[in-house]
Amino acid sequence: MNKVSLKLQSMVKIIITIILTAMFVITMAQIIGRFVFFYSLPWSEELAVYLFLWLIFLAASISIKEGNEIRIDLINFKDEKKNELLMLFRNIAALAVILVFLVSSLSLTQNAFTYAQLSSSLRISMGFIYLAMPIGFTLMGLETFLNIINNINKIRSIKVQTAERG
Repeated sequence: MNKVSLKLQSMVKIIITIILTAMFVITMAQIIGRFVFFYSLPWSEELAVYLFLWLIFLAASISIKEGNEIRIDLINFKDEKKNELLMLFRNIAALAVILVFLVSSLSLTQNAFTYAQLSSSLRISMGFIYLAMPIGFTLMGLETFLNIINNINKIRSIKVQTAERG
């Protein structure tokens, strides 16, 4: 399962690199067009915002995999097993929230495709823009699920170590 995660993350990193490069090129073209040629690209800002949205949702799964997601640690135990149990609870709660957002984002995306909502400048279906949410939440859910499995394995190994000592 971790091999699948590593392959997915490497693909996501490649896509993120492409998105960042596209954002840079589009923004530079806009700046050069505005200040050198006195012509502004009417679609560049909207495209940069949509690419940034995709970047955020794709990068969130990488931050979860690397343990860099935002969290506040109010409780910290000296016992390693209790800390792992707390992390397991936190990851289960996070997965529940991600699943709620995934279901909601699927509904939003489906509505955008069903009712042919178009973006203002690019005139593309907003469904393609909203698709970043279900894809991002799916990747986040996968990484959180793998974190839960890792938590359970750590708790089991702590039990084995404790049994060997005792």
